[in-house]
Amino acid sequence: MYNSMMVALAALLFVSIAACQPDEFPEIGEPVDRIAQMEGTWVITAVNQIDDDATRKGFPAFATQQDITQSFPFTQFRVRLELNGSGNPAGFAVLPGDSPNLLGNITSGTWSVDNPDFPSRIIFRGGGTTATLDLASLRDLDNNGLTLRTRRFELRQGVLQPFVTYNYTFTKAN
Repeated sequence: MYNSMMVALAALLFVSIAACQPDEFPEIGEPVDRIAQMEGTWVITAVNQIDDDATRKGFPAFATQQDITQSFPFTQFRVRLELNGSGNPAGFAVLPGDSPNLLGNITSGTWSVDNPDFPSRIIFRGGGTTATLDLASLRDLDNNGLTLRTRRFELRQGVLQPFVTYNYTFTKAN
């Protein structure tokens, strides 16, 4: 009985191993050209302010995040991102209207990204000044959206820590 049980177990093990096939993964297609998706005119549709200190302390969302879109005329802010003939970042122009300019005093110049394949930052240069904004999510670009993030830092006990974050949500105008 013991031998027949061992033979049956061995046969089951052999069948299980023989039935194993490597999984076939579907083609993933061509990589998405995130730079090409960034080209166009972008308009702010929402601005959220996040209290990073309150977030670190575990406060609930209503105490850490605030929609400040209507606090200033943010929805007047437009930025046009242009590509050169090779499809690389080239020029940009800002039309802030009465909105605060996210780029300080820069209104035109050139833009670039930190990594063309997986950009996480956009760098704006103009008039001898540079402004860098973080990309909050690349997936937004798939739906003609763009969220740029800027943080303000302060020195606490010798460590530079963010104390307020602003998320600027844009929608492509064209």
